[in-house]
Amino acid sequence: MMKITNNRLPQLAIVSFGVALLASIVLLKEALIISIISSSILLVIGKVWSAYQRPNLTAFFSGNVMKNIGALCLALMIVPQSMSSGLLNSMVNLLFAGSVMWLFTANHKKTTWSIQVFITIALLVSVSFIYQQSLEYALLGFVILMVGIFALFQTQHHLLQSDVNAPLKSNFGLKSFSIMILTGVVGSGLLFIVMPSLTPFWKLPQQKITPTGLNDSMTPGDIANVAKSSRLAFRAEFTNMTNPRHADRYWRVLTMEEFDGKSWRQAERRKTTKSSRDVIEKSALKQLIQSAEQTLNYSVIAEPNQRSWLYSYGTSVSNNQDIFLLNDTRLIRNKNVTQRVKYDAKLLAQANILALTESDVAINTRLPISAQPKGKGSATSLLKTKQLADALWLNANGNIDEYNRLILNYFAENNFTYSLSPPRLTGDHVDQFLFDTRTGFCAHFASAHAVLLRLKGIPARVVTGYHGGELNPNGNYFNVYDSSAHAWVEYSANKLNWQRTDPTAAVSPTRINQGIDQALSLTNQATNDALSIVKQTPWLNMLRQHIQSLDYYWTVWVLDFDQAKRQNFISSMTQNLKWHHLVLAIIAIIVMLLCWFTFSKLRARQTMSLTEKLIKKLYKQLSHKADNPELIAYSDHAQNTQIPAFNSLTLMQHKSLLIDKYPQFKNEINEIISAFNHFLYAKNSTLSYKYLSNKIASI
Repeated sequence: MMKITNNRLPQLAIVSFGVALLASIVLLKEALIISIISSSILLVIGKVWSAYQRPNLTAFFSGNVMKNIGALCLALMIVPQSMSSGLLNSMVNLLFAGSVMWLFTANHKKTTWSIQVFITIALLVSVSFIYQQSLEYALLGFVILMVGIFALFQTQHHLLQSDVNAPLKSNFGLKSFSIMILTGVVGSGLLFIVMPSLTPFWKLPQQKITPTGLNDSMTPGDIANVAKSSRLAFRAEFTNMTNPRHADRYWRVLTMEEFDGKSWRQAERRKTTKSSRDVIEKSALKQLIQSAEQTLNYSVIAEPNQRSWLYSYGTSVSNNQDIFLLNDTRLIRNKNVTQRVKYDAKLLAQANILALTESDVAINTRLPISAQPKGKGSATSLLKTKQLADALWLNANGNIDEYNRLILNYFAENNFTYSLSPPRLTGDHVDQFLFDTRTGFCAHFASAHAVLLRLKGIPARVVTGYHGGELNPNGNYFNVYDSSAHAWVEYSANKLNWQRTDPTAAVSPTRINQGIDQALSLTNQATNDALSIVKQTPWLNMLRQHIQSLDYYWTVWVLDFDQAKRQNFISSMTQNLKWHHLVLAIIAIIVMLLCWFTFSKLRARQTMSLTEKLIKKLYKQLSHKADNPELIAYSDHAQNTQIPAFNSLTLMQHKSLLIDKYPQFKNEINEIISAFNHFLYAKNSTLSYKYLSNKIASI
């Protein structure tokens, strides 16, 4: 370990490390608490300010007292919130706070401080992949690492300028720095391709993150709140089929079967894991696949939502061992989606082809009518709704499909309005919506429609999910946002099979045929969020789609690059490769490396820095004056590996050697070496190579 002998601080390195730490806040924003963020920003700003304005304060900051006080204060900020934030997030806060304190209390008289800070930054970037795996965050992490490495380079450069005992010749320059970075990137890429993926050695603590997207209960208005978000929910690509029409793109997530008069909830038996009886067995799945007329493939990349449910198109199955098909036609995962998940699925049929069971019929015909007196609990009388159901049922002559059609006509012909901001319902929600407000989002229409069906003993339920999706032409895949959240109805006319009906299509056909943005624009309800503004600007929208496609392929090619894909890639690269081709390639690589090594050595012997030339000139000049050929020969063999090697000597060592050999020129040697020091290390030196050369020649 070397010590810096002057008092000038590596200011650019300190700033670079500070920028890297502050940028890592963006990567870890889901884990960091506000008190740690604000304190860290103040500490970094204070460190940079002291480096430029009060360098003498660094000795005080690096003292044990300051370290202990800082560590105690930051720990007191983290510990009280550890229960609410979770163990993993608390550990991340401790790591980040420790990194900032390491920079703030660094002892710049030692060179190890920069390595310690860089290691903590590298750990922070690595930990950030637990929370974010998108391309933009990966690029930000790469930039942060590059800034950290640049700070290391600046520290080394500052050391060489500050230490008068450092060797005159240093091979560590910008070129070496660039080669080191390039080699690391290429080597990492090769290791990523050829090295097998290892399973985790330990399980991470459960992180506490608020779930996003749809919920397992639905009150009219909830879906509208979700739809106001522009968060990306998932992306989907159809591989061996023509992209379905917008009107046909129903993405199923949850089935709501329990109704209390206000809210719809997922039945308890549906809240399942892979051990539940609601999961369809493998034998039944095989029969479904065999009975399907044609299986079409598609893939989905689900964004983190902290839930176990997935997105399915029609009736679909997946070969993924962690994904199961349930009896209500949902796809579910055996653990929550806490990171991006890519899965492949087979579409068996766009309709729901799973048969009803007796329990399905029983639970999907229940209503809370007269369960309690009106106004107590969550029961409701639905008096007006019952009268409407009786009238429509009479007109349908008891035909279930005709009754369903008349319900849709009622919505279409009685001035119902599709709105993202419907009025709040009170009392009997269904009665008030059907006869008073008549303004609602998809969940309002689906809820009322399902109730009208159940009033006549028809099995009906509400399905929540997404509808539509934005096609990205650069990758031919669909982006589905929370703004596409939707609810529709499934009913059974024969109590054997389910069929879909969507009351929203009767009220707002534009919503189903073109999308929510177009539907809302017809009633001057266009949203003003950032995504909508970008979509309305052609060049920004095109740029957005290009960036999204890059992120999509980052997920497909990098994040989803598992062991099977690794083996397929290597096999495709080597299947036509003969053994003698491989031998020739290895020989060629060895020859090129030898040529490069030989050329580098020859070039190193031929090239000489200005400082080396001046030192050799000093040796020769003194040798000629004193008629001592020994030191002339010594300086001519500058690459000699004998000890002491000529190039490894410091200025002070050269001075001692020369004074020892030429005591009669002691004053001249001292004067020239002092000029050398000023020429090499003074910040605003006016000396030049020509001046020093003339000075040596005048001895």
